Amino acid sequence: MLTLLLSIIFLKEKINSKAYLGTIISLFGVGLICFAEGGALNLNKSIFLILLAAFSQSVFFYFKNHY
Repeated sequence: MLTLLLSIIFLKEKINSKAYLGTIISLFGVGLICFAEGGALNLNKSIFLILLAAFSQSVFFYFKNHY
């Protein structure tokens, strides 16, 4: 999802309806996972490390496609 956002913002790529549908489905799945345990969002250090890793991978894919 982060790669999709970076490509829209920086590469000005046009995204089709399948990409939007996939993004919505993935966000729904993440929401199910986050709120599955007790109905509350629990933030800790490991979540921020996972987000940092996902962001780093998206930046890598951006530069790989751009150059």
